[in-house]
Amino acid sequence: MKSINITRRNFEKLQRLRLSNLVMNQESTIYLMESKNRWEQALKVLKILFRSKGDIFSTKLFTISYLMDHKDEIAIDELVIPDSLLSIDRELRGFIMPYIQGENFQDILNRSDLSIEEKIKYFKQIGELLENLKQLRTHSSLKDIYLNDIHESNFVLNPETNKLNVVDLDSAKVGPTFPQLSKYLSPFSPISKVTKYKPVTHSVGGSFEVSEDTDIYCYVVMIFKYFLGINITRLSIEDFYLVLEYLQNIGLDKELVQILSFIYLEKPNENPKDYLEAFQKVNIDEDELRLILKK
Repeated sequence: MKSINITRRNFEKLQRLRLSNLVMNQESTIYLMESKNRWEQALKVLKILFRSKGDIFSTKLFTISYLMDHKDEIAIDELVIPDSLLSIDRELRGFIMPYIQGENFQDILNRSDLSIEEKIKYFKQIGELLENLKQLRTHSSLKDIYLNDIHESNFVLNPETNKLNVVDLDSAKVGPTFPQLSKYLSPFSPISKVTKYKPVTHSVGGSFEVSEDTDIYCYVVMIFKYFLGINITRLSIEDFYLVLEYLQNIGLDKELVQILSFIYLEKPNENPKDYLEAFQKVNIDEDELRLILKK
């Protein structure tokens, strides 16, 4: 396990990384640091965790160590895997990872000039990433690796590749770790009524066992939020199916409607990435949707 130590004096000289006003960061403080390796020079991100003891801290460190140890086997470029753990005056405080100098996905989604074609392109990338993780679980020794905390702020657009990168992997689920907090996996949301989402008795913030079903559920939450303007975690299951009925009535692809319906059925969720172009062929009236949900 690689670990780098810096002095408190040198740490206090570092510049904090300014995050978008739309990005909520409740677990850490982030700094920038220049890193030199022989003749190469690069910017790195230092993530200093607020908690430096206890189960949450231990889980995050185990997760980061696991990802670093299996980086070659994972081999998914879009995952920004840390380079090393970080100590300040020999006290373990966080980790160091590559700096992706790009725009946060939350900011991209809030741009008024973002076309439906661009939105579909980016959401398909997230779906492809979930598929790559599924293939990794199927064809490697890493049988228990999931993103877990899937939401818009945890992706950054890499300007070099024009691909979305995942930058908050310390909240991922790997190996035998307990579930961590996930923005869209709330015990107060409708998934608490669906038995395939299994509640946990011991966690470090998470409410449900992490699985392919929970990862796809979070992905679908984002799709509804940014294609229809609806946060389905705040809807009853009955209202959710009213929304699906509306989508079917305006001519949305039946295969996509069916796949979206799976999230509250007692059957495995399916990745809808291959059908997202269907949103280009319909005219979604958000005001009409709100009226339907008020009835």
